[in-house]
Amino acid sequence: MVVPAVRRADSRQGTAQRYTTALLNGLPARFTTAVGACDRCDEGTAETVTALEAHPALRALPVISRDGRTLERQTTPRPRRAS
Repeated sequence: MVVPAVRRADSRQGTAQRYTTALLNGLPARFTTAVGACDRCDEGTAETVTALEAHPALRALPVISRDGRTLERQTTPRPRRAS
């Protein structure tokens, strides 16, 4: 699992760009308000990351920047098998 780290302003701009591009191409477009795009998304992302951190199958949770740099990497040691 990878968590993208995106600034709020970049996220909003990307949302607006995808909406405009879809409209210009005659595709169905759904506009997301600032509250929906940022506040609710931030809350949902935080809740998802918290749930992932507790999941036994998760071994690593890197946070990456828009340019692909790893900003943080949380790892979980593998449980030892009984011999």
